[in-house]
Amino acid sequence: SRGRFPDGVGRWMVPAVATPGSSNAFAFHRDVVINEIHYHPHTDTAQETWVELFNRGTTAADLTGWRFTRGIDYPFPTGTTIPPGGYLVVARDVGLTRGLHPGIAVVGPYTNKLSKSGERLELSDATGNPADEVAYLGAGRWPTRADGGGSSLELRNPWADHSAPEAWAASRESAASGWSNYTYRAVALSSPGPTQWKEFVVGLLDAGECLVDDLTVVESPSGTPVQMLQDGTFEKGTAPWRFLGTHRHSEIIPDPDNAANHVLHLVATGPTEHMHNHVETTLANGRAVVPGREYQVSFRAKWLAGDNQFNTRLYFNKVARTTRLAVPSPNGTPGAPNSTHEANLGPTFASLVHSPEVPKAGESVAVSVSVSDPDGVASARVHWSADGGAWSDAPLAAGADGVYSGTVPGRTAGSVVQYYITAIDSLGAATAFPAGGETSRNLYQVDDQRAILAPLHNLRIVMTKADGDFLHADTNVMSNEYLGATVVSDEDEVFQGVGVHLQASERGRSDSGRVGFTLRFPPDHLFRGIHDGVSIDRSGGYTGVGGDQDEIVLRHAMQHAGGLPGMYDDLVRVLPAHTGLTGPGLLIMAKFGNLYLDSQFANGSAGSEFKLELAYFPTTTANGNAQGLKLPQPDDVIGVDLGDLGNDPEVYRWFHLQENNRAPSDYAPMMNLAKVFSRSGASLDAESRKAMDVDMWMRAVAFQTLWGLVDCYPFDNPHNFIVYFRPEDGRALPFLWDMDFDFGVPANSSINRATGNMAKLMQLPGNQRLFLGHLRDLMATTYNTEYLTPWINHYGTLAGQNFGGIRSYVAQRVTSVRSQLPATVPFAITS
Repeated sequence: SRGRFPDGVGRWMVPAVATPGSSNAFAFHRDVVINEIHYHPHTDTAQETWVELFNRGTTAADLTGWRFTRGIDYPFPTGTTIPPGGYLVVARDVGLTRGLHPGIAVVGPYTNKLSKSGERLELSDATGNPADEVAYLGAGRWPTRADGGGSSLELRNPWADHSAPEAWAASRESAASGWSNYTYRAVALSSPGPTQWKEFVVGLLDAGECLVDDLTVVESPSGTPVQMLQDGTFEKGTAPWRFLGTHRHSEIIPDPDNAANHVLHLVATGPTEHMHNHVETTLANGRAVVPGREYQVSFRAKWLAGDNQFNTRLYFNKVARTTRLAVPSPNGTPGAPNSTHEANLGPTFASLVHSPEVPKAGESVAVSVSVSDPDGVASARVHWSADGGAWSDAPLAAGADGVYSGTVPGRTAGSVVQYYITAIDSLGAATAFPAGGETSRNLYQVDDQRAILAPLHNLRIVMTKADGDFLHADTNVMSNEYLGATVVSDEDEVFQGVGVHLQASERGRSDSGRVGFTLRFPPDHLFRGIHDGVSIDRSGGYTGVGGDQDEIVLRHAMQHAGGLPGMYDDLVRVLPAHTGLTGPGLLIMAKFGNLYLDSQFANGSAGSEFKLELAYFPTTTANGNAQGLKLPQPDDVIGVDLGDLGNDPEVYRWFHLQENNRAPSDYAPMMNLAKVFSRSGASLDAESRKAMDVDMWMRAVAFQTLWGLVDCYPFDNPHNFIVYFRPEDGRALPFLWDMDFDFGVPANSSINRATGNMAKLMQLPGNQRLFLGHLRDLMATTYNTEYLTPWINHYGTLAGQNFGGIRSYVAQRVTSVRSQLPATVPFAITS
């Protein structure tokens, strides 16, 4: 027979006995649990993945007939058992796992793969009923260090509710890591880039932690050596060092192995970058880096967790090197007690909600949460603080099925309330949810009448006042660190655990008329059910032809015309923490990220993306001296054409920013393409067709030409353009990015505006033919007033802006372009 569990609502399973006319009866196996998962090794080798089972019972567990039925597939052979208190590892590569972890019990191999982004694992008993299941994710409330950061995912207590992310932790690998010495020498080249500051800069290429000590930078090490650093031993404290952006949580601490010694604890919440997201120090005695001289960089380092790519460089990007710090191997604790085991975790939580989502002034807010603990829950409380004031708390009442509920008193219009839950189990162990307690960011905002729910969707970004002020502080606006926020969509869907940082160039982030936002959503509550990140672009309208968000018309046209990769975009009304920034913005979704790539190309996320960028550099500091925090304005920029910059990937790094697949950082595809662009004639023609989809590049430039784009590659400044390498053939594709400086040239301007090496590529006869053919095709299908007029009117009405100038520009541009086309250009496109 088959029956539901629970009765009437649960999934269909196999009862122990038939019970017609009464409640279904099941005999579940509850002693064997999924105890550890190694789903994304630091080496990124799928063969090193495994799942560990633990028998928490008092008798041996016979797994004959059992099977992993979801996530991975593996039928356990007859006679497979786990002793009480014992472990069994199910591996993708049995021999490799036994070699790395001698003496443990290993079976396998399993088929299928453990997903890096998240997976539901289900272990079924011999009847086919679930014995245990875990649905893990690689971010949000789940430990991120298990997602390629050198750790496994460990269950902290086998009796805890392991559907709760807080019941899991990343294995502790730092104890196995040791100090290593690193040294390199290089001649400072006259490479492109600014020379404004006299500094030494360090950072990790992605989120991670390490310890650094005995850092030296020596000029002329083989001649008359000169020490360039003020304090590379870190015994002078923080004064010589500045911790910025994604690296601002770094600190100088006593050496864990020697309390009398001090070391740099480098903490990165995200990638280092060419400005404001690193650790920096001004060179001693105002010394400058001299091109042509040799420098030696030496240091001791100890990897702790996450990314191990330690980038060191003299300003701007001279004597640069990315050093891969030694990571211990193997990782995790298969076949042994978990490194993060705790005897009593305290309660775990789920389904925390508040209602109403955006309360009216004076309206109390109901809070409910599901609380569980194997030892029983003794009590639970809600804690709240309004507008950064003192904390208050009140008890939550226990209800059915472990749901606790209570209320938070009403507040005045516009108030921001932060709240969290605490609970105590019957043995006295206490926990908070979200786990950070007062440092977490579960928030709601009392209705301030800013929302206008038609015709645009609304996004309310709720932050504490302190966080909102810090986000927009002049010395912090260039930070790419995600600060905690709650986002409310259309005043009724609440996203907790959202990260936010500002979106714009260095010139836009301190400009209230241009600054936008980038939002990162938790993986268990994606925006519109699919997006883990979006950006809101508020800039544009620079030429006065259209409105601030007229870029939506270009993006619509690109999708309609086809032939070019384009993101999924919308218009939205944004309600940020700073109320003066309220208004319409361009909502950019997918953002050429992994979701987009995998939906458009075979194994798309395996292909690397590089964004062409300018080197922005500030020229002043907040305190007026070289050792102060820099101000974003005034600034200057330096850019380089897409071309051969030599054989050192570091020279390319900050002009061609790696957008994905940062571990390992591989610049070989981009360097090869750049060198192709520096060729000429027949060699350029032949090699470019191997290295890039030339037809798509010509269509991209034709599209840019028609819309009068400036401040983007290949016109004016070499930035606002992404290069993607398609995995199926390795060829480079053009992704048009940030087209808000549209209509920047007169409608009657030349169609041959490309500069530098792109102009050389376009002058090849075959490419010129493609380019001219794409111009004709785009004008016939999309770039004409007949097609665009209804959409110009539609988007202008939605944005509440006057887009009417676009229509007259398009009409004039079509006339001008047609007059420049030779009569013999064929209409048909060759591919």
